Amino acid sequence: MGRMIVLNRSGDIQIVWDSDDAKSTERARSEFKRMISSGYIAYQILKDGRPGGIVRDFDPGLDRVVLIPVPAAG
Repeated sequence: MGRMIVLNRSGDIQIVWDSDDAKSTERARSEFKRMISSGYIAYQILKDGRPGGIVRDFDPGLDRVVLIPVPAAG
């Protein structure tokens, strides 16, 4: 079971998928792609809670992914 946490101005949105369930996995993959194309960056969170690095492509085998908006340059 994976969890994607999308941080935004109003708090966060959590999307859960089961890699054995094609429908929930495709929904999460679609949302991941939409958020990345909207200017978000994704980070893997390891099972022990430490950051695991940037995620560029959706991987249904990941446990947790956090997406945050990239700050606009000013």
